[in-house]
Amino acid sequence: MKVEAAKKARVKKAQDRINQIVQESLTKDQEEQEPVKETEKETEKETEKETEKETEKETEPVKQPVTEPVTEPAKQQYRYNELIKSNIPKDEKIYHLLDSEYDNVFGFTKEKFEELPNWKRVKLKKDNKLF
Repeated sequence: MKVEAAKKARVKKAQDRINQIVQESLTKDQEEQEPVKETEKETEKETEKETEKETEKETEPVKQPVTEPVTEPAKQQYRYNELIKSNIPKDEKIYHLLDSEYDNVFGFTKEKFEELPNWKRVKLKKDNKLF
């Protein structure tokens, strides 16, 4: 009986020690996780800030590059054939082209031509000797 009581006492002592070690381990884990939680919170805040910045960028109007106007008021206008032969400086010839000639020369209406990117308009003007 004493032997059994001694065994029970050792088992109880071992179980208590195991419980103590487990408790200490859990406490350490919780302490280690708290800074991680703070870091996670900081990371979440940074992510939210980045998302807000991206949203602001998306909502900002797209800034278009400044392009030269195609039309200038009060200019004498000519047909394409007359314009090519004229003494008007090459960089000004586009301003003198009749609106009705755009479709024949460029394959676009004047409005569609003005909507094209500047690089494409310049290429079309060079290809058609208007620049």
